[in-house]
This record gives sequence, structure tokens and C-alpha cells, in this order.
Amino acid sequence: MIDGYMEVTVCVFIQFNKYSAETSGEKFDVFLAFFFSFFLLVLPATIFFFLKRKFSKVGEDEEFDAKFDALYDGLTLEKKWVVIMDVPFYMIKRLIFVLLIFQLGELGGIQIGLFVYI
Repeated sequence: MIDGYMEVTVCVFIQFNKYSAETSGEKFDVFLAFFFSFFLLVLPATIFFFLKRKFSKVGEDEEFDAKFDALYDGLTLEKKWVVIMDVPFYMIKRLIFVLLIFQLGELGGIQIGLFVYI
């Protein structure tokens, strides 16, 4: 889910850049692009609130760790905000990265400068 976030983001932006809804297949493509764009915007917030609500189980409950370990694997579990904010920030950074590529395509110098901060 987290690994495919950037690929789905690129696919959605490609669809929006070549927007055409003349045939039924193209209309379905546009529908899927809107569906996944909603998904892309909601998923970081959903993971944030999920981890915030369930933080007491992180590292303590073996069943919870078996299911959701990928969300906080490799992080120091003593710092609550590091665990809660890591994955949502990662996803938002990927969304901004793809947005910069598609919206600032002709301005390479500005892209490079902004990529340093992402």
C-alpha cells in the first residue's frame, strides 16, 4: 500500500494531464482517476488518525504488531510523534514530489531546488 503510493499518484496525474472523456472507456478512466485522487488525499490522514488512536498497542500487542508493523518498522517506538507522523509525511512528500514534476515540468532549476527540500 505504502510502496505503491507514488506509482498511483503518477498514474492519476497522467490521467489528469491527458484528460479526455469522449468514449465510455475514457469516462471510466476519468472516474477511476477521481476515485484514486480522493484515496490519495485521504489515506495519509487516515493512517495518522489510526496510529494516533492505536499508539498504546504499538510494540505492546503482538497481534497488532503482526498486522500493522509495516507502518512503523525501523522507528524508535519511544517517541510517539515520530511513529505517528512518519508514514503520513512520507506519503505527502511523494504527493508533492509528483505534483512538482507535473506542474513545474519546464522549470528544471526550480524543480531541483525544491527537490532538495523534499
